[in-house]
Amino acid sequence: MNHSKLFQFDSQLLTDLVLLLLGLLSLAITILIIVLIVKAFRKYLNSSGSRTNRKIVKKNLATVLKDARINKGYTQEFVAETLGISRQTLYKWEKGTAEPNLSFLSELAKLYEINMETLISSCK
Repeated sequence: MNHSKLFQFDSQLLTDLVLLLLGLLSLAITILIIVLIVKAFRKYLNSSGSRTNRKIVKKNLATVLKDARINKGYTQEFVAETLGISRQTLYKWEKGTAEPNLSFLSELAKLYEINMETLISSCK
């Protein structure tokens, strides 16, 4: 019996088996990646409610800011000049397309004579 032919056959079979396993592994990894992408996309689609809620929060803060200014009888120009910002910036805050940072919220609370917690709670 010629053992060298048997050994060559086994090494070829082993090589084929390794290539088959590598192919199956790469296929499994590809399927896993596709599943993860689909899950992430579904999560993104289902999160539209939270994106909508964020818009509502901005509108709530915007409404509080605008109502407080009007209740004090202040114009946008007066408030903007007092804070050292542009009228357009104040307009964006009152429309909800931008939000003031914490230091401006503090200044607005003082200017409008309202509790800082009122402003912060409208940001949640």
